[in-house]
Amino acid sequence: MRESKFREQLYHRLRECEIYIPPLRERLEDIPEIVEHYTKNHNESSNDNKVFPPSAIEYLQEQEWAGNIRELLSILRQSLLTADSNQIEISALHKIVSSNSQLGRTAASQEKFLSPGGTLKEDIAHLDKKKVEATLERTSGNVSKAAAQLGISRETLHNKIRKYEINTQQYRSRRSK
Repeated sequence: MRESKFREQLYHRLRECEIYIPPLRERLEDIPEIVEHYTKNHNESSNDNKVFPPSAIEYLQEQEWAGNIRELLSILRQSLLTADSNQIEISALHKIVSSNSQLGRTAASQEKFLSPGGTLKEDIAHLDKKKVEATLERTSGNVSKAAAQLGISRETLHNKIRKYEINTQQYRSRRSK
């Protein structure tokens, strides 16, 4: 408004009709419909037949969803893209949820990796590489374990290792030290 890019009168009129939408953690009964809608859209656009069994939906309803609907959609997207079968299992969801919540907890410490002049794509790639490296460190270079912890397939992890030119041997050699 100060820069005259938004009319003050319009702002005040819009403020009169505020709509309160409670956070997702207060609307857990909406999760099955959201999952169904998102899965249907994914299946249509990807020619897939993926489903979330009732137990997986119950698992999703037990989460806190601090990131609200965006966090849920991110979990759904990751699970649908990385699932090895058409039925999304709780174990796969748990890995993704755990990985994302751990990433959220360390986001503040990872801010130092963000470059003010860099592009979003560069920053995401940098954080992705750091996450892969940290996971390989924890698993002593075991690609299968690292992929499971990251909630991705081994093939996807191998692609990331090649893309970021990560030397997995350096993590394996630390086992014997």
